[in-house]
Formats: sequence, C-alpha cells, structure tokens
Amino acid sequence: MPWYKANFHCHSTNSDGHSSPLEVAEYYKAIGMDVVTVSDHNSLTALAEYAEALTGACIGIPCSEYTGAKCAHVLAVDVETAVGPARDQSDLGVVDILQDGVNRTLAAGGVPVLCHPGWYWTYDQVEILAVTRASHFEVFNSSPDCNSYPLVGRSAMEGIWDHVLSAGRRLFGTANDDAHWHTSPQSVGAGPNRFALGGTGWNVIKAPELTRAAIRSAFAAGHFYASTGVELSRYRVSADRIALSVRQASQEHMITEFYGEGGRLLDRQEGPEASYAIAGDEGYVRARVIDTNRWMAFTQPVFLETIEQDIAWTRE
Repeated sequence: MPWYKANFHCHSTNSDGHSSPLEVAEYYKAIGMDVVTVSDHNSLTALAEYAEALTGACIGIPCSEYTGAKCAHVLAVDVETAVGPARDQSDLGVVDILQDGVNRTLAAGGVPVLCHPGWYWTYDQVEILAVTRASHFEVFNSSPDCNSYPLVGRSAMEGIWDHVLSAGRRLFGTANDDAHWHTSPQSVGAGPNRFALGGTGWNVIKAPELTRAAIRSAFAAGHFYASTGVELSRYRVSADRIALSVRQASQEHMITEFYGEGGRLLDRQEGPEASYAIAGDEGYVRARVIDTNRWMAFTQPVFLETIEQDIAWTRE
C-alpha cells in the first residue's frame, strides 16, 4: 500500500500568509507533496482557488484553522465551511476555547487537530486531558516560535504527548509546517530558520489510494507517521516487534529512540535500521528518529492492548 505526503497547516493571503492560494499549492506540488491544503484563520480557502495546481498526482483537501483567543487554535481537517469562534472569548480559559474548536470542527464534519501547544507555551497535557474528543495534536510545528525541537532527549512536545498517552488517552502526533511564507529567504529578509517556511513538516499517510476520502480515513485512524525530513522506507508492527528502516538522503547518521509509558526510554539504536523487541510491560511504544541534519520522524504510539490494529495497517 502506498504512502502519501500531506501538510495540513499553512496560510495564504486569505489570512496572514504571504502567497496566494494558487502560489501556495504550486509550491507544495513542486516539492513533492501529494496532498495540498490551505488552512486560513477562521475562514475556508476553497479548492477552486488553487484547482489549477491540483493536476496529476496531487489532490486538495480543504481545511480551516479555528483561531481562538489566548493562542488556543484547532486545525479543522477536511471541512466544507469555515471553522472559527462564534463570540468574544476573553472570559474563557484555554480548555474551553480548545473544546469549542474541537466541537465546531466535528460539527463541520472535520478531523480536529490541537495546534502548536508550545506556541507561547499555551497549554500542555493538563489542558489536553481536559478536552474531550480530540484525537490529534501537533507534536511538531515548524514555526520557529513553537518550541518543537528537543534540547536533550525528548522535545517538550513529546513530553506532553507521553503524559497524555500514559494517562490512557489515545492521541496521534502530527507534524505540520504552519507556513506563512512559500518563497525565498531574500523576499523575507531573514534566514530560513527564522520564519515559517513551507515544506519543513508533514505527515506521511498510508492509504489505498490518493483520494480525499482515503487520505482522510487513514489520517483519522492514525495510519501515518510525522516527519520533518526523515523518510521511512519500511515501518512494520508485528506481535513481538516494531521495526523500521530509514531511506538515507546522503550519508547522514541517525538514532532511533523507542519510548514507552511514562516517557521511559526503552531503547536507543544507531543506524538506518532499528528494531525493538516488545517485552509486554511497556503500555505503549512509539519511535522517534533524529539524524545529523536535525531531521526527525515520529511514529504513532502502539498500544499493546490493541496491537492487532497496528499489525493490520502496517502489514506490507
């Protein structure tokens, strides 16, 4: 079954982006994205605005970013209407704002993704656990003010993820670039590590075909890994083992770390091949690959009590 690349979070001139919807779509198509979305703030950028770029092996999925007060945002994936707050939210706390975003996304028929918890350190596991019906969050947001990179070991966002998972909550981790620029550094006047540049975070989704329905179904079910540049050539879950292989871009070195309940480091392996033997007491197992380019990949947590589901979707 094929894998498809999709970034679900970016902006055009319809909100605070610096390129038109068509320019955004052409940019992503040029760098090899299979799924193009434009998620403008509290609005819906229709596929018709960038349909010209949706030719060949490239499809569009409409998205909207619920932009609540206090930096509490929720990405609405695959919707046909704008998703945003209905009133002033100055009297609400972050949990209530996030919950409203999730509720409105679901009411619009979309998949809700809790956005950039590290943006101004808006929320953490406490708020996420208080929000119901949220199935996805951004473990990585490429915007340089979202604090997604690790200092040592796990990133702060991974720490949040492990707290939530250890509480028994199923939560899928996504990577998105949240790009506001789809252009060159010369036009911005800053280096590429100083602005939200397109193509620096995406999700690699395993789906039977490149259609809106198939991509949405697989993404909603967690049949993907999140990436900032690391590409897996193989990912397989079996009854007693989780194995992956990395497709090297050049001669970069890499380390794969496997984490379990409580954020416990289960194993660390160097090289493009990694395999973890399941002991049975981990609760869940997830993997994070990081290489000498600072590129990363995050697999979804495999809960041992429902491991059959992961065996099924990762079967080659």
